[in-house]
Amino acid sequence: MSKFSLNLLFTVLFIFSLDFSIFGQRVAINPFQVKLSPVLEQIKAAKANNPNQTIEELVKNANDLLQTQGFNFVFGFDAATCQKIEQAKANQQDKSVPLNLRGTFMSVTGEKASLILPEAKFEKAECLPCFMQIPVFEITANDFVTSVMNQNIKLNFPPNFTVHEVQSVDNKDLTTVIKRWKIPFRTTPLSISYDGNVIYLGLNEPELNDLVLMVFSEGVLQFGAKKDLNADLKLKNLKEFPAEENNPNVRFINFSDGKVSFTIKFSSPCS
Repeated sequence: MSKFSLNLLFTVLFIFSLDFSIFGQRVAINPFQVKLSPVLEQIKAAKANNPNQTIEELVKNANDLLQTQGFNFVFGFDAATCQKIEQAKANQQDKSVPLNLRGTFMSVTGEKASLILPEAKFEKAECLPCFMQIPVFEITANDFVTSVMNQNIKLNFPPNFTVHEVQSVDNKDLTTVIKRWKIPFRTTPLSISYDGNVIYLGLNEPELNDLVLMVFSEGVLQFGAKKDLNADLKLKNLKEFPAEENNPNVRFINFSDGKVSFTIKFSSPCS
């Protein structure tokens, strides 16, 4: 594929479709591969190799790695796409071979690019019919930045993708959405900035308990130190809130210091 075609990915109208092939088979187009981010493992290794570093040094190192590796997000497919993937897997002669998912992306001028996507998984704990993980550098409700061939590309969300999110909702009716943040799954809201713009997430990594992932409403990701969270904002789990038939794992929590109050809605893991 020419350099010109790759550059088109920066301004694509993101039209997503899947085709399937098995590793080892010849394909008509040489696709670019989306690889998972090793950022958490790299941060843990850096921390283990230098146990005497300060938390400030750890945060700087973590953010340096984040800028080059991104952070893995869970992207869910809709039920129809999951059914197609399952059928393709069932038709494989060798079930032990990972299914090669290729996403076709089309620019507004009709140029197409093909990407090899990470393997789709079927795990009920993720609260999705099926999903894959993609490294993300920035993410909003409308688009996200990922990396292909060491180049960051910005893509619009296709209609058959979903990503877990946290919402800031009205303190009284608990339904009116004030802000949204797309978040990695199995991260937990620990606090919120005083202006309500940044959500602070705890990581599902015991070795990194002193770090938080900061997600700005503009979609920017950044690591921070847990010790720097505003201790005056107290967390309270709400016991009464609107039930959602299709989301039995919905939770509501409130952060307040008596002057400001933020109610946060999110979903806990399915198991």
